[in-house]
Amino acid sequence: MVFTIFQLIGGFFLLYLGAEWLVHGASRLAKSLGVKPLVIGLTVVAFGTSAPELLVSVTAALKKESAIALGNVIGSNIANIGLVLGISALFWPLKCSVTTVKREIPIMILSPALLYLFTINGKVGSSEGLILFICLCLFIGYNYFFIRREPPQVATEVSKIYGTFFNNGNTKLKWCGLIILGLGTLLVSAHFVIHSAVTIAESIGISHKFIGLTLVAVGTSLPELITSAVAALRKEPDISVGNVVGSNIFNIFSV
Repeated sequence: MVFTIFQLIGGFFLLYLGAEWLVHGASRLAKSLGVKPLVIGLTVVAFGTSAPELLVSVTAALKKESAIALGNVIGSNIANIGLVLGISALFWPLKCSVTTVKREIPIMILSPALLYLFTINGKVGSSEGLILFICLCLFIGYNYFFIRREPPQVATEVSKIYGTFFNNGNTKLKWCGLIILGLGTLLVSAHFVIHSAVTIAESIGISHKFIGLTLVAVGTSLPELITSAVAALRKEPDISVGNVVGSNIFNIFSV
């Protein structure tokens, strides 16, 4: 049991590292290929924060642990709001921009409502999955369209935020290697997390759904927690709130 707990903790740590490597590698590769920082921020970086949830849920589904897969998505969104925003607010009061309240938060509220409608019959099939993926693409396009219509300084500020991921002085081959390393680490760590979570659930006699909603969900929310806490410490509350809102939308539509 002790070994299993350490394996779970190690799996969460590797999930965080894998997501970091994937985001850095993909962002820098995209930048070296001439992709605009704004586009990278709305796609690669946003996807990267949801990579742990995605890989864990996909791995769980492949292992026929659908309860953990769905529980992880729902629990992670709850953890993002209650845990990530809660801890971030302890460091610095979080102020939410008007655009976030008007544009992104309504979508964050509607996305779980859509998921609820899809799960009424007890399962989420390929057709529902396709609809959710289309919603994800529409959300990315929707954000890109509105940000481009904002005053120039807004788009510049977004580019500066995501500019920390870029470094033009390195080769494309290095970034490809970092992407492969990140994906490989995510795959291995997702296996560790699912195996450990199932073992713990069976050892103490609780349901797989409960372990997915709680332990697994909190663990896969670590990237959002760290990013939002650091942003709050740097007195950048908009990044903390935006990170959680964007991650919750990505979790529903992509995971």
